[in-house]
This record gives sequence, C-alpha cells and structure tokens, in this order.
Amino acid sequence: MSEAGKLTKEFTGSRSPTRQQDFLRALGVAVLYYLIARVSLLFIIQPEGFAVIWPPSGFILAVLLLTERRSWLITMTAVFMAVVLANLYAGNTFGVSFGFALANSVEPLIAASLLNRFVTTPIRFNKIRDITGFCLVAVMVSNAFTALVGAAVPALGKGTPYWRAWLVWFVEDGVGMLILTPLIVTLARERVNIFKNSGLIEFAALLGAIAAVTLLSFGFAPERLSIIMRPELVMPLLILMAIRFKVAGAALALLLVALLSILLTKLGMGPFTVSGHTTSLGIISLQVSLWIASFAILILAATIVEREALSNSLKKSQLLLNETEQIGKVGGWEFNIDTGEQTWTEEIYNIHELDRAHNPTVERGVEFYTPASKPIIQAAVQRAIECSEPFDLELDIITAKGNLKSVHAIGRADIEHRRVYGFFQDITERKRTDEQIKRSLEEKTVMLKEIHHRVKNNMQVIYSLLSLQAKSIADETVRDNLEESKNRVKSMAMIHERLYRSADLAHIEFKDYLKSLAGSIANTYRIHDVAISVDMEPVFLDVNMGIPCGLIVNELLSNSLKYAFPEGKKGTVKVGINRDGEGNYVLFVEDNGIGFPAEIDFLNTKTLGLELVKGLTRQINGKAELSRGAGTRFSITFPDSADTGGQQNG
Repeated sequence: MSEAGKLTKEFTGSRSPTRQQDFLRALGVAVLYYLIARVSLLFIIQPEGFAVIWPPSGFILAVLLLTERRSWLITMTAVFMAVVLANLYAGNTFGVSFGFALANSVEPLIAASLLNRFVTTPIRFNKIRDITGFCLVAVMVSNAFTALVGAAVPALGKGTPYWRAWLVWFVEDGVGMLILTPLIVTLARERVNIFKNSGLIEFAALLGAIAAVTLLSFGFAPERLSIIMRPELVMPLLILMAIRFKVAGAALALLLVALLSILLTKLGMGPFTVSGHTTSLGIISLQVSLWIASFAILILAATIVEREALSNSLKKSQLLLNETEQIGKVGGWEFNIDTGEQTWTEEIYNIHELDRAHNPTVERGVEFYTPASKPIIQAAVQRAIECSEPFDLELDIITAKGNLKSVHAIGRADIEHRRVYGFFQDITERKRTDEQIKRSLEEKTVMLKEIHHRVKNNMQVIYSLLSLQAKSIADETVRDNLEESKNRVKSMAMIHERLYRSADLAHIEFKDYLKSLAGSIANTYRIHDVAISVDMEPVFLDVNMGIPCGLIVNELLSNSLKYAFPEGKKGTVKVGINRDGEGNYVLFVEDNGIGFPAEIDFLNTKTLGLELVKGLTRQINGKAELSRGAGTRFSITFPDSADTGGQQNG
C-alpha cells in the first residue's frame, strides 16, 4: 500500500473507507468549515467586504493533504455549499456568495495538487524543504492565482477597487494557510504529543506569556510601559516555543498571536492602527508582518526538528557502532603524524583494559606491545608514513592490567591530511581457538595415520594367510582364485600404505600408485614378455574414488595378463586416467593382445572379476565401455566427484 493510503487510514481510522463513510466525513468537514467561516465573517473589513483573516483556507487545505485524492471531490462539494450558506447568512447576495464559494473551493484544490506534485508526498512540515515549498507553492502561487477570482467578486458586486481587493484576499488567506495548515497536519499526521519533551505547565505558561506580551503590545500596557512594549517583543517567546515544542507548538502560538493582534487592530488598537488611514490598510500591514514572523518561526522549528532527527540518527549510529565494536572486539584509531596525538574508539580502551580518562599518544600506545612485537609495529608505522605502505599484522600486547592479548592491527597512512588510521581487533580467543583446532587436527591426523597403518597391517596379514593357504592347495583353479584374492587385498593395502605415509590423508596420487600396483600384479603372474606402462599425468583422487578405481585396475590388468597374451606372446598393456572434453575422468586399461572374445557380452558375464568391475563402476557413478580392435580397451568414465553414498572399500 502507498504511503498516502496508509496515512489516510490513520487519519480516518478506517481500514477500507466506504462511500458512505466518505460522505459522512465530508459532511463533518463542511460543518466545521461553516462554523469557522461564520466566526471569521464576524470580522469583515470595509470597503473590501472581506474577513480580516480566513482560517478556513488553512483548515480545508490540511484536510485535503490528509485524505486520498478520490475523496477530494465530495469533500469540496460539501465545502462549496458551506461557503455559500455562510456568506448568505452574513448578508451577501447569492451571486457574491457563489463567487466567494467558487474561489474558496478552487484554492485548496490547486494548493494540495501542487504540493503533492512539486514538494513532497506526504508533506509533514518537519523539514525546511517542506516549509519553504509549502510557503512558495500554496501560500504564494496558488493563493495569488485564486485571489484573482476572489477579488473579482467584490469588484463586480460592490465596486471595490480590484487590486486592493486582491491584496486583502491574498494576505488574509495566506495567513490562514501559513498558520493553521502546519498545525493540523503536524498534529494529525505525526501523532505529535507537543508535551513529550516538556510539561503541560511549561507550555501553558509560555503560551500565557505570549498572549500577555501580545495584549500589552497592542494597547493594554500601562502608560509607563507603553513606550517600550512593541510587537517584536513576542518574537523571543515564539522562538522559545519553537525550540521547546517544535512545529506544532510554534504554529499554535502563532495562531494565538495572529487572532489577538488582528482582532485588536480591527478594533482600532495597537501599533498598526495609524491615524488618517483605513483599518484595512493597518490589517494588511499586520498580516504581512505575520507572514514574515510565521515563516521565520516555522523554519526555525523545522530546523530544530531536522537537527534533532539528525542527532538521534547519529546517536543510534554511534550506539550501533559501539555495540558492533563490542561484539566484534574491534575498534578504530588514528593519530596525527605531526603532533603524535592519537584518537581511540571506546572498544580500543576495552581491549587495552584502560580507563577512558587516559589520553592516548603514539608513544604510549606502542608501549603496550610486547618486546617482540614492538619493533614490528614501529617499523610498519614508519613504512606507512614514509612509503604509504599499509600494514596488516597480528601482534601481542600487554594490557594495562598486565594481561597478554593477541591483536590484529591494520593501518594505512593519509599523507595529504597528515594522519595514520586503521582498526584494532582483539583476536585472543580466536588465536586460542585456532591453537586448539590445530592441536585437535594434529591428534586426528596421528589417529588416522595409525588407522591406515593398522588397516594395511591387517590386510598384509590376510595377504600372508592367503599366500600360505595357496601353497597348500593342489588344485590349480582354486590356487589361481586365491592369487586373485591376494591381489585384490594387496591393491587396497597399498592405498592405505600410501595414505599412512602421505601428508594428505584424504587423497591419493594415483599415477605412482598405479605404477606400484602394475608392478605388483606383473610379479604375481611372472609375465616378463609383456610391457606395462602407466600413461597419465599426476592425478589426485579422494579415498572413496581411489579404492574402487584401484580394484577395477587390478581386475582388468589381471584379466589382460592372463588371457590377452597366450603361449608367451609379447605385447604391451597401457593403464592410466585422463580427462575427457566434459571434465570427467576416464580410467582405461588397454592391450594389443588377441582381443576380447566377440561372443562374450562383458556386461552380462558371470565371472567374478567382471562382476566386480561392474559393481565398482556403479559405485563411482561411472560408465563402462569395451572397444574391440587391435586388442582390447576397457574404459570407465566417471565424474570428478562421485557420490559413493559414504561407502568405502577396504
């Protein structure tokens, strides 16, 4: 919902105003307008036939600014009829009443439209921009334009000089707008409690003093005081009201001064009543003075509100900064290169465990560093000043209470303004935590190495047991099966051996591993006429991928050595892992032997070795392919980081 819609709900007190509610509200506004107009018409000046002040203009403009544009038509229709009735009751003809009603209805519509278009939406009268924009657009421009229509009414109906009538209309409506509109809008829109910062008694006393000075200045002063009682004496009190009670209080005080001074001038009292001049001329002079005074006081009040808002914002920002510094244990600092005078934020005092009354200097700040850290920070600051080289250091200090702390100091020089500045953070807890984590990691590393060593030893025992068992078996087929199982155990044992000796307990350098594995398998089958080469760049695989790949190579390489080169046939076998164009790994075992039998579907064979290859390929999310050509090539394509579901062989 728009801001205007929200404010309308606040003003009307309704979540969704209906047409009936709009009508009732418009009727209420018209009744109030009529009552204010009837009171104003009691003080008509001649020969112009205008009231000395017209507060209804300020009232209805405030209503329009506080309501949605969709309700303006019905509101101003009701107001139009109220103006007609008020003027008819005051003795004007229907034509004159109609003309006044037309001008009085058009004026606030133009003013409200211009304010919403060119000043701010919604206008709140709590900024200098709001006050100056309101005075220029509403009080000056729209009022000057509608006064052209309003002045024509008495000029045509009563023969009043046109430009004299225009001037009276211009000043009377302007004073009504300038005083009443900010008062109503501020109270309604901001929900202002003018006694928030000061008490009701103070407000009443100040308002009473303003009324008393106004009365004394306009003819109620004793004879001995009448010489010194001047209207301008009320200005200090209005200024005090603006300071203490802001825009709402200032506008209310201005309304009181305007009503009293205009009424007394109308009665022929006060300094604006000059012998030989008409009453209307004195009132016009007074109203011009009220214009100036009202604008100045409202600008002052808005300035105070802006300064307080800025001050509150700065206080909140400072509070947030202090809280952030406390949470992060970090503070800011700077010092003057020429004088050595240093400035610390609050948290740096906390880090140094130092009283706030301490006046820091560069020399005193350096004294907090430990003997080992002191020359480091001194050299860093010197380089920053001489070479504009920033520094980022972790050092140790001894606080004012003798506690050792680790700090992170960052700084840089601003040679143009002759200062060095930066931030300072207490990292004692972080350093302590880092040390604990480091010790914990070292302990876990030792433990993991021990686990890999024990797994390797256990597999070595299994390997030895299988070797002993194989020697006692006469059946060659069973003995070959045991030899294959020995190789599988050894391929896993070799990985755990490498992890035990490696600084990286999570990854295996696979090229060297394949060289060792290939040599071990070749020794097992005692085949010396077949050359085995490892064709690959260095590749690191994590354990969950490395062990399945090692077992796959074991099965495929063993299969090549057993079947690809019968009766002492010579040849070569290549093993390795490369990357394809999509970034996947491709593990391959290829030979130039007699070739894989065409009648055998390797994906559906029931031999243990190939079944194991298929299962391990699925485990690493891979895809197996067989190429029959000048020999045999098995290739397993698998992604860079296979999800093995947390399973691990060995």
